[in-house]
Amino acid sequence: MPKINVILLIGLAAIVTSTSFAEEFTLTTYYPAPYGVYREMRAQRMAIGDNFYDASAYCWQGTCTDAIGSAADLVVQGDVGIGTHNPSRRLTIAGSGGYGEAGAAAIGLENTSATGTNWQWHVRDDMRAQLVDYTTAGITRFLASSGNAVGYIYVDGTDGNVGIAATGTFSPVNKLDVDGAVAIGDTYAGSSTAPANGLLVEGNVRFNSAIARQGSTLAGNAPATHVNLGASSTTGWKGTGAAGYATVGGGYNNKAILDYTTVAGGSGNKADNSWSTVGGGKSNSAIDYACFIGGGDGNSAKGDCSSILGGKNNQAADNYSTVAGGIANKAIGRVSFAAGALATARHDGSFVWADYSESVEYASNGENTFNILADGGIYFTGAAGTNNLRYRPGDIAEFVDTLKKDRLQEAEIVSIVDNNLFGRTTKPYDENLMGVISGDRTCSFYIGQTESLKEEIERLPIALAGPVYVKVTSESGNIAIGDSITSSAIAGVGMKATRSGKIIGYAMENEDFSDAGEIKEILVFVNIGYYMANDDFRKLTQLEQSLTKIERLEEEIEMLKAELF
Repeated sequence: MPKINVILLIGLAAIVTSTSFAEEFTLTTYYPAPYGVYREMRAQRMAIGDNFYDASAYCWQGTCTDAIGSAADLVVQGDVGIGTHNPSRRLTIAGSGGYGEAGAAAIGLENTSATGTNWQWHVRDDMRAQLVDYTTAGITRFLASSGNAVGYIYVDGTDGNVGIAATGTFSPVNKLDVDGAVAIGDTYAGSSTAPANGLLVEGNVRFNSAIARQGSTLAGNAPATHVNLGASSTTGWKGTGAAGYATVGGGYNNKAILDYTTVAGGSGNKADNSWSTVGGGKSNSAIDYACFIGGGDGNSAKGDCSSILGGKNNQAADNYSTVAGGIANKAIGRVSFAAGALATARHDGSFVWADYSESVEYASNGENTFNILADGGIYFTGAAGTNNLRYRPGDIAEFVDTLKKDRLQEAEIVSIVDNNLFGRTTKPYDENLMGVISGDRTCSFYIGQTESLKEEIERLPIALAGPVYVKVTSESGNIAIGDSITSSAIAGVGMKATRSGKIIGYAMENEDFSDAGEIKEILVFVNIGYYMANDDFRKLTQLEQSLTKIERLEEEIEMLKAELF
């Protein structure tokens, strides 16, 4: 039978004036319970569901199996449908209205404070979802906050641009705008800090290419701007960067080590010092401060601000040195220049260019010299009426073979001692006298090959013509300007010529010797020839006069013979 529990409180104030009482009725009913259509239902609390109705198991208060939270006013065990009698999820809201219309499939979130903003989570007819801020026209804002930290996701309703920012007003102008730093990758996202307002990418990046090359963004000291634009090696990109603002553009096994270094590409290239650069190529090393290698293979720039434009196995080894290109060239001196093949600028300020006709090194022979090896000749061409070739006034010299063991020095007089071999003069008025060893002080133009293929030979320049310094002694007295200079008994040393014989040239300076046997250096104008002493000249003049008289007598005799016979 149905069981009905009824609780009834009745006030009997009219019956009992001095006392009041309450009486309780309990009415319990069993299935089928009463049912029907109710115009209005009200309840302080409600629990709905096959199990939730059991007050002994799910009670609002007291002791039971699972007490319902005291703050709950409505608990539902199954699915809830709003606008639908067939809910497919725990909460299904059905509606056909558009954005902001009655009956729309939306959830309204209302802030009841004086400055509050109304929001709506809205599902459109095309199944796109919106979280709408009614106060921002044309821009949809998705808001996420934790404590005082607020972040927004904006979607422009006109062109679909997406923006992420911490500000309350933001209008994205690109498909994705991010106000801040971005980290991308399985392990980078959520664990690695990207550079301020920068991008940190763990995987491959494709720039203007149909194929995503293998590569990885470099790590470095913050703030860093290491970027790899792509690589071609199938085994993976192995570039490294150890400091801020270093860049590896791509390639394989390239390294940008210190601040502001750059390797644009290639393989096995290395920029070791601040502001150094390698443009590409293979196995190039820019080692010192602000040095540059354009490309090529196996080039090394070791001096500060040194540069190599390209070629193979070239070296710029001192500050401000330059190799223009070619093969196996060396700019070793400071502010030196080398180009061609096997050219070596050994000295500061030297310029060396060598052609490809020799298999041995062609090197500079002094500071601030201009050296050219051109087997086919050197041509200078200028406009009409201009100087085609200018050079510092000085002597013209040619390189000749000397024995290394002799160690000939500048300003020493030499003679030919064997086939194509030169040595110091050893006697006065040497008949084989050939010239003087020239040097950087006077020589302006060299001729000949500077290096020898023979180990024992040293090639040195001897003056052919022009002013050159010469070692002289007091053996035949003091020297005056214009005196003829010849060899003396001292090896390699000259003296004033006082008798007829071979000379190297004429004194351009006065020199008074204070001690016997003293050796000094004076400037001599080299002009190989012969000197004739005054006595010999007088004798020769007398002989010529006598010969002239004899010729006249012979003519007279012939005339007399003709008359007599």
